Amino acid sequence: MHQEPWSLEARYLLLLNVLQKAREEKFPQNLRVTLKRLMFAALSKDTCIEDELCKRLKFLTLLTASEISLQCGDYLGCISYANNALEISPPHGDPFFVHLQLCRAYAAQEDLENVRNEYMNCLRIKTVDQIGWISLKYLESKFKLQKDSNVIDTNFQRYSTGKGSSWDMWAAVFGLVCGQCYIWDKDFLSAEQALAHACSLGDTDSCLLLCHGIFFSDF
Repeated sequence: MHQEPWSLEARYLLLLNVLQKAREEKFPQNLRVTLKRLMFAALSKDTCIEDELCKRLKFLTLLTASEISLQCGDYLGCISYANNALEISPPHGDPFFVHLQLCRAYAAQEDLENVRNEYMNCLRIKTVDQIGWISLKYLESKFKLQKDSNVIDTNFQRYSTGKGSSWDMWAAVFGLVCGQCYIWDKDFLSAEQALAHACSLGDTDSCLLLCHGIFFSDF
């Protein structure tokens, strides 16, 4: 018997709520156990994936299950759930984040060939969500996936819509990430410029100013 859409949503929201709590507490063992039980319960129910709402909820639940598996060190499970999510990607789903999830799973295993493959999939598919480009920027820098390329910077600008405080916040966070990436590459001049630009976009109480101060205190 198929479950009603609202019950699917309730199970997904409960799973998401516990995942957020576990993330805040750095995934203690008791919450890992709870997450796995909720995950198995949510995925054990039959769902009518021909229905758009059910299909989307199933997609999101699988992606959440993939993240739980990643945080629990179950990389094969993480990859399996992500691939299952790709198979039922709904019309309004964002496959970019599934490929990003796969990229993270392969990165945890230091499987550089598949990291690069999934990174290229992300660049091909693209997303309008700023956090996606920010996360991909970290992976690009850490695994040296592009040399002397600003493709992510360009896409971040292109697909970030709107101006005002929200835009400034995301642009400041992206500048902070770029600063960190430059530091990893020991390009300290570019790091200082990126951090200075990030600070110029934040308000006077922004913690970005503290990050900028810490950078200078090391020299």
